This record gives sequence, C-alpha cells and structure tokens, in this order.
Amino acid sequence: MSQRKWTIEVLADYDDASKNDYITDKVRRAAAYIAANTNLLQDSVKPKCACWSDDFFGNHEEISLLAASIPDAATVLDEQEAPSSELIAAAEAMKGS
Repeated sequence: MSQRKWTIEVLADYDDASKNDYITDKVRRAAAYIAANTNLLQDSVKPKCACWSDDFFGNHEEISLLAASIPDAATVLDEQEAPSSELIAAAEAMKGS
C-alpha cells in the first residue's frame, strides 16, 4: 500500500471580506469534487478529505463538503427554465405511442 497526502492551499487578502464567502464556496466545491473522485477510486481503505480555513488571528473554520452537494432548493427552482417546445412535442409524441 502506498499512502499519499495532497494539499491545495489558497492564501488571499481582500479589502472586502465578503469575497471570502465566495472563495470558501469555490474551495468547498473543489474539495467535494476531489473527495467524490477519490471515493470512486478507493480500494480497501476509504479515502479521507478535510477542508477548512484559518485567518491570521487563529479563527479556524471547518468547511462542510456536504453543503456543496446539496443545492439551495429555492435557487435551483428559480434557475430552472421552462421546457422547450421541442421537448414538449417529443414528450407528447412518446405519450401517444
């Protein structure tokens, strides 16, 4: 067995602290993607993935990977487009068969 550890580190200093939330979301999504892929490739030992952020003052924040996989229902519903006329016609044609 060959155990290996990978590290991705991001260090940024923004004047606008609200940008941190944006970057936290991107880090969460990247970590969730990596965790999903390592789990798909697992052999006998389940891979582990941890995600967190720290600031200069020692404020440690665990970042949940689960939040990246569960979208906000209101956002998903707002972003959905109505089905195209072609899709409706195809569904009606299939129903009639």
